[in-house]
Amino acid sequence: MRLAREDTTAPRLTKLEARDGTHLSMEFSEALDSASVSISHFTVVDTLSLNPLKVFSIYPSADAQRSFRLVTEPQDSEKTYRLSVDNVRDLAGNPIHESARRLSVRGSAKKDSVGLRFASASLKDSTTGTVPNPVFFIKFTDAAKTVGPSSPITIEDTLGARISATVRWMDDISASITPMRLLSYKKWYRLKIFMREMRDVRGAVSKDSTRTFRFQTIEEDAFSSIEGSVTDFRTRDTTGNIVVLASKIGSGGMEQFSAVASSTGAFVFSQLGEGTYIVQAFRDRNGNGLYDSGKPFPYVPSERLSPQTDTLKVRARWPLEGVKVELR
Repeated sequence: MRLAREDTTAPRLTKLEARDGTHLSMEFSEALDSASVSISHFTVVDTLSLNPLKVFSIYPSADAQRSFRLVTEPQDSEKTYRLSVDNVRDLAGNPIHESARRLSVRGSAKKDSVGLRFASASLKDSTTGTVPNPVFFIKFTDAAKTVGPSSPITIEDTLGARISATVRWMDDISASITPMRLLSYKKWYRLKIFMREMRDVRGAVSKDSTRTFRFQTIEEDAFSSIEGSVTDFRTRDTTGNIVVLASKIGSGGMEQFSAVASSTGAFVFSQLGEGTYIVQAFRDRNGNGLYDSGKPFPYVPSERLSPQTDTLKVRARWPLEGVKVELR
């Protein structure tokens, strides 16, 4: 059994502020579902003439998905603007409250003093022990767009040869970078962000400098694996794949890996780092890859969940086999 909290409260727009002449900052009473946050769901108009203020971009300004920022055309400090929010939902699917989706704010004459700059990366320079199939995350200070035939975000080896990589923008200020092939073991690489080749959504060129992060991949024999099988003892409620989760236990929380069991129930987690793990499985009835705990109203039963295994000690070069998971 896994406890869950049911959210039935509609989100509310609680705060609106003009950060400068081209940015509006807003806050909501709770985190929003990022899939419902679209530029088309936010409208800004002059309260007197009702003329629209053009919005170029919207992006989260905090990890909790409660605070967002709008990039607008230049505001008039003599005018008052009204923001209207439509069709956004919280993480439980509740639509925004009808009586709390509008706020007004005075325009600002203040100039943007920051512009498009590099903000952070998920790795530090000279990082060692990187897996050969890494995913890096980077963030910028403002909404960005790329220009030119080549990406300003690259991975290269020590000789300067570029490694083909996929750059996926999660929103207008953050992106993930994934190599399109496994990197070589025990080798140094560079992640480079050419800021002078980037522009913000209004077309202004970034004045920030190029950022470079060196990293070395892990040794090939530093990995291990967990193999086992799941036995489903039921003949009913067997819709969906069996998803197996391997959670690494550590002082900083849990790092989780997932795998889909085969038709015979067999599963394998390869290229695991050393550590202590627990394994658990569930029947993914709705096919979203996540465990769903159901709802009391309208009634939806929870997905079937197995007990956790005992803690499993994983050591480099020593594959752990024969792990048994029972789903009842």
